[in-house]
Amino acid sequence: MRYIMKKKAAVFMAILPVLLFIIIYVYFAYNPSKGLRGASGASAAEETAGSDTSVTITEATLPAGLDADIYSSGMHEDATDEAGRPLIKSMQLYMLIPVRHIAQNPELPTGCEITSLTMVLNYLGYNVSKTYMADNYLDRLETFDGSFYDYYIGNPYESASWGCFAPAITRSASRFLADNNSPLKAHNISGAPLQTLFDEISDGNPVIVWSTSKWGTPTTYSSIRLNDNTVFNWPSNEHCVVLTGFNLEKNTVFIADPLSDIVERDLTEFAATYSAYYRQAVVIK
Repeated sequence: MRYIMKKKAAVFMAILPVLLFIIIYVYFAYNPSKGLRGASGASAAEETAGSDTSVTITEATLPAGLDADIYSSGMHEDATDEAGRPLIKSMQLYMLIPVRHIAQNPELPTGCEITSLTMVLNYLGYNVSKTYMADNYLDRLETFDGSFYDYYIGNPYESASWGCFAPAITRSASRFLADNNSPLKAHNISGAPLQTLFDEISDGNPVIVWSTSKWGTPTTYSSIRLNDNTVFNWPSNEHCVVLTGFNLEKNTVFIADPLSDIVERDLTEFAATYSAYYRQAVVIK
């Protein structure tokens, strides 16, 4: 009898890790707001997904639901010089819009998109907080019943979640501006060439852009099946920042990064990340 009990215990201990794995997998698979984009901007799944590879952005790799006509204007290579650096035509060599930095942490560890919008609204004279915007103007879903271009998937208050794309932030901005009887309008200029972004900066308009939380790390894509059975190509280390200026003599740009501060980045690297994240951009004017 004692032998049988020991044998059953041994079998149970052998299958226990498998049972735990199945439970954890099912939990995260059906709770998209749990454990997918951490405070660093990258998901646990993304950080361990070694099988994904970098891809060239074409209409075929656009996320499901995104309007290819909107993005097609940016489906080309920006002009570059002999050294491969982006060629930007500007009467100004240096421009820096005085956007006040707002950190997404600690309140919104995965709320880079709504925090970036809040920075722009503050610059435009609206004294509004990131949490107020998240609570009142960010359309959210806790499940994959909608797409990232319509909703923030997950919960920006949690340290591991997903995010949203330019159309969702454009809608958030439009609703806020309408509620405040503003003459300003939010414009989704996704697909625009770099030159357009720099023209907006020269006109004094900061631009919300999608970028990476891990500069210098290649962007990979995870295929996510939404509840309507469409497949969404989610870019790793997805992040949202505000483009606030440039220094063409140094070949750099200035970015208000919700995860750090006002930072200066290499223009060539910025151009690469802008393309890798589907050339997404929003401007309010």
